[in-house]
Amino acid sequence: MKKIIAGVILISVMLNIIVGFEGDRKVEAASAYITVNSFSGALADELGLVYEQGKNGAAKALQEAGIMKEGDFKDLDKSLTRGDMLVLLNGADEYVNKDTIEEWRVNMVLEKRISDIKSVSASKRTDIAKGYLKGFMKGYSNGHYITNRNLKLKSKVTKNGALSSVKMIKDKSLRAKISPDGQLIRTTNLPKNAENYEYILASFPNKFYERQFEFMITDQYKAGETRDYWRYPAEMRNTKFRTWNEEWDFSIEMDKYLYDWQKKAEVYLQYLFNVDYRTVDDKWIEGLASCYVRSNIDKAADIKDYYVKHMKENKVIVESSIIAVEPSTFYKDNAYCMRAYIRYRITAKDINVKQNRLLWVQYPQLKDLKSGEWREGIFDIRFGTNNGYQGDGSYFAIDYLSWFADEINVPVD
Repeated sequence: MKKIIAGVILISVMLNIIVGFEGDRKVEAASAYITVNSFSGALADELGLVYEQGKNGAAKALQEAGIMKEGDFKDLDKSLTRGDMLVLLNGADEYVNKDTIEEWRVNMVLEKRISDIKSVSASKRTDIAKGYLKGFMKGYSNGHYITNRNLKLKSKVTKNGALSSVKMIKDKSLRAKISPDGQLIRTTNLPKNAENYEYILASFPNKFYERQFEFMITDQYKAGETRDYWRYPAEMRNTKFRTWNEEWDFSIEMDKYLYDWQKKAEVYLQYLFNVDYRTVDDKWIEGLASCYVRSNIDKAADIKDYYVKHMKENKVIVESSIIAVEPSTFYKDNAYCMRAYIRYRITAKDINVKQNRLLWVQYPQLKDLKSGEWREGIFDIRFGTNNGYQGDGSYFAIDYLSWFADEINVPVD
């Protein structure tokens, strides 16, 4: 009987120890995060707001300052989430610096840059987009050439991370660098020709940037002759060009139209790299033809009579999983160019035919094609003007996909 009692006592002691350990773990885990109330206090202190000490005093001060919206935080004792932290940080920044983010940038982020934006309520999304654009949060990569990031908006924020972010309100040097269209810029492990670009994006690897520009293969460039006809991307905004009887200031043209040119390139590539012999029709033909400059107005007939006819006979299917056109690569050759990455595959009954019977392009030299095999290509899209070389950047249209593409990919010296 004594042995039984001793055993019960031992088991009870061990259970108490285990429960104690579990309790310690829970306390330790809880202390790693921060509540909305605690973060409100840190934020109010950083901004120099006067508030009543005690429960919810700092939160009320934030509400009075217009930083915290009433109703957005129903339980102030809950752990702060990453999304709610961005909402408050943006509110604090606007309290100090006013609202300085252009609407088109906010819309770009909401539509294309935050992969989990729909996980939070619609009332918070604009503030989250602004907070991201201001560099308060980097988020997590979704992969190379993927132009959105996962911010893990529903995840809890660690205490150290939250308190560090508060310092970013006044010290902007602590913030992440974000491109005008809402992509994370990296400042380390840069390509060897980084000086040729305004900035380098985190999601684009160095090989994308180190690929030669088209003008580099010309005899004039190799001989070090005049630079009148070419410029690196980093030089474009400081350049004026004469086009027949007009002078173009590209600082003005790019501010107005750079992202319109990007959209035109994306539409063109979507047509080009997504076509199926079983479903191709006049609507697809006319859509692709409409992308080109006016000098190619007869493109629809060419596409139909040459390409579509042969692709149907050869049962060609072109598919893409990633099309990423990057406007910061805009440069001048004899034409104007913008670079794109494409992950694609071509399926055909006979893959060893003329390549412009597989893909409706003039020049790309795609080596070692295999039917149904996914490939990666880096291409330059060339633009021309759609009205006889006059007007402004609104007249830009597609000339063609560069021949200097894909596996050619000669590295910069």
